[in-house]
Amino acid sequence: MRKHFISELILSGNNLEVTEFDNIKYFGYKKTTPKVTTRNTPSLEEKEAINKKTTTRAIKEVKRLLACNYYTDNRTAKFLTFTFNVNVSKIQSKDRLKLFHKRLKRNYGYIAKYVGVSELQQNGNIHLHLVYFGLPIISHEILQNFWSYGSVNVKKIYNSDNSFRNITKYLFKDKDKNNNSNRYFTSKNNLKRPIIVRNDLVYEKVKHLLKDCYMDYIYTGENEFLGAYTKKSLDLSKLSPYEKKSIETILLNSF
Repeated sequence: MRKHFISELILSGNNLEVTEFDNIKYFGYKKTTPKVTTRNTPSLEEKEAINKKTTTRAIKEVKRLLACNYYTDNRTAKFLTFTFNVNVSKIQSKDRLKLFHKRLKRNYGYIAKYVGVSELQQNGNIHLHLVYFGLPIISHEILQNFWSYGSVNVKKIYNSDNSFRNITKYLFKDKDKNNNSNRYFTSKNNLKRPIIVRNDLVYEKVKHLLKDCYMDYIYTGENEFLGAYTKKSLDLSKLSPYEKKSIETILLNSF
């Protein structure tokens, strides 16, 4: 069924992104334009532009996942970096990571819940950067014993929009230089995902609950696909638990 909207809401933890478009947008229908059977090889500039856009989208997605899953099982998120003593392939690095996760599950009953990226160093070494959600309190010594292939570094992540933004920028640093390096990987089926609603009536229902929210930022933009739009990010942390739950319930009931 074809639907239209001029307001889009994305709820990620305590962050609500509201985008208002100048022109009506449509979704929920199939395009009838014929498929293109031949493609022109993109130029170097076009490849760089596409890759930059892909990386920007990935940064937004990871930032939202951080906000959704930051506080899990009464534990805050942790940022771990894994290195290798010898050069390994990307497949070998993932195999060793699976063994690390098996050791966590066997010894602490922890089923790995994470989002991460692999970083290829100039010398050919691979580093793995992962944010873990709900990771039990484990000493660095034990983590190092579990990760016997190199070193492991642990940092705490603080619950703030700036912190999430800085982490995602670090995860994707220099990714736009390599067309194959801007993908991230996550654990399967156990991450909370953002709630995305494109419904003007729903926005009208929650507007009165947002009047006391702190606005992280607001800006206007325009491009060939979206047209002109205004986007703002609202911090819901100052709202009461009842008000936050009401907003989430309204959004969920719109599906």
